[in-house]
Amino acid sequence: DNELDIDIPASIKEKGGVWHWPHDSGLLPANVYLRHCILSLQKVGGTAYESFLQDTYLADRKTSLATYLKDHFEEVMSCRPPSYLVPRFSG
Repeated sequence: DNELDIDIPASIKEKGGVWHWPHDSGLLPANVYLRHCILSLQKVGGTAYESFLQDTYLADRKTSLATYLKDHFEEVMSCRPPSYLVPRFSG
């Protein structure tokens, strides 16, 4: 049984998680998790997938996921999870 061994930076712990970061923090999605979300929503398709892309915003509260992915789609989709998480993080 493998656990996800992530060392959470003190700066995130001090802020109470990722939800309390200021708009200008520069915080970006974790590629491996974003890839998982994209794969999952691609399976659902239709309005749900389009809404995910158009109505999900980065921490800056201005950049839609669709806009972000125009420049980062290949980078995000090439990020593979650790082998023990492949069943969970493959959409």
